[in-house]
Amino acid sequence: MPFKTILLALITFSFIAATSFAAEAEQVAEVGVRTLMKSPEKYSRQVKVTGVVSQVVEDAKILGLIDLEEFKDCNKVTCAKLILPIRWDGTMPEVGQQLTSTGKIQKEGERYLFIASDLVVISPKQP
Repeated sequence: MPFKTILLALITFSFIAATSFAAEAEQVAEVGVRTLMKSPEKYSRQVKVTGVVSQVVEDAKILGLIDLEEFKDCNKVTCAKLILPIRWDGTMPEVGQQLTSTGKIQKEGERYLFIASDLVVISPKQP
């Protein structure tokens, strides 16, 4: 086989492998609060979580997010069994707003904390 053919094949293979790896690395799992809270250790990469803000602690830069389905079941932010603590350095949303947040789970002591790199309000404050 001529050298140029082998070189071209290697370059093509390398490009395909790099493209596949990049596409896999960019995929972000999308989960609800309930799913994430039940098995946080399963999510070592970035994840996008959707829920409703149940509490905001401005000074600590922490907000609590509850599962959207759980919110729909009781129509209140106070009845959730699981609350995901999210550290967010940007402008805090309001209690009752539905949002998505992208970030990573981090273990702090015995608890898990979601470190947000992005936060997008989907809908205005819920009743």
